[in-house]
Amino acid sequence: MNFGHTMHSYYSNKSQSVNNSNYTIMVAEVASTVNEIILAENILKKETDIEKRKNIIAELIGTITSTLVRQSMFAEFEKKIHDRIFMEVPTVYTDVTNEYEEVLKKYFANITIDEKHKYEWLRIPHFYNPYYVYKYATGISSAIYIARNILNNKEGYLEKYLEMLKTGGKVRKYRCT
Repeated sequence: MNFGHTMHSYYSNKSQSVNNSNYTIMVAEVASTVNEIILAENILKKETDIEKRKNIIAELIGTITSTLVRQSMFAEFEKKIHDRIFMEVPTVYTDVTNEYEEVLKKYFANITIDEKHKYEWLRIPHFYNPYYVYKYATGISSAIYIARNILNNKEGYLEKYLEMLKTGGKVRKYRCT
């Protein structure tokens, strides 16, 4: 998944000064995923080996599952915990673990969840940065939309997208429509 970030950094660093080349995490996730989708789609157009095509499609499905579904689950869990704290509900380790277990059951209702997975929240470093994880789900949603328009040759989308990559951290708001 490094290709997407590499292309973004290349265009940003090439077009901006050091002070303006750093971009926001939200934009980074959009750019990364757009580039990954476009690359995968172009490979799929040319690849004839069925096993290789299956692997590329499986990778795309995995990206959507881990980035859209799983990160949305993390964001919901994070919001529940923050809501408890903002409402001054006493919250200890077991409360957080129980909340996470409930969210797991909601998102994976038809799957047997191993007991140890309710502790998974402890190992996710993104939770140290409040409201970080939603950017993945939002980013991939935007990325799919942008990539589809670029791949369908919708007028102006490629140019606007490349301009976004080049802008780096100079501009904080982007419009692709």
